[in-house]
Amino acid sequence: MIDLMTAKKLEALKEQAGVSTKAVVESKAVKGLSRKSAKSAFKISVNIYGYELDARDIGQQLSKVGAFLQHPFYLDEGVEYLNPQFFDPQDGSRYITHLVGMDETKFQARAFSDVVEGVLSSLDNGLPNLGINDPEIILTDDLITPLQE
Repeated sequence: MIDLMTAKKLEALKEQAGVSTKAVVESKAVKGLSRKSAKSAFKISVNIYGYELDARDIGQQLSKVGAFLQHPFYLDEGVEYLNPQFFDPQDGSRYITHLVGMDETKFQARAFSDVVEGVLSSLDNGLPNLGINDPEIILTDDLITPLQE
């Protein structure tokens, strides 16, 4: 059984043909339950599956009821992950399967690392490796203002 708030938000999709849901439980949550004799609540992740053509409509329906999709921590083998609510300014593949299993903290750390790597690689781009004691002036076509001698 899931909580009423989640159930109400998922109810927005009940008329959408081809949509199915799957509850996923982390193994550590199940292990913790086996040690307890009383019933207790535990976290689940609800994966929503549907046709790619319907993804935008599904995202809008969920947004209307205040439900916002997160990256799943697990997907079935061979399933591509597409989140219609995820903003990606880059053109290219809409699939973001590489983000499965990442929580917000891991995602931010990876994004920051990618930005730093991009900046550092742009600084190295096209420059020869100079020794520390080589005070050479590097002339490239990229310079707008000519250097004075």
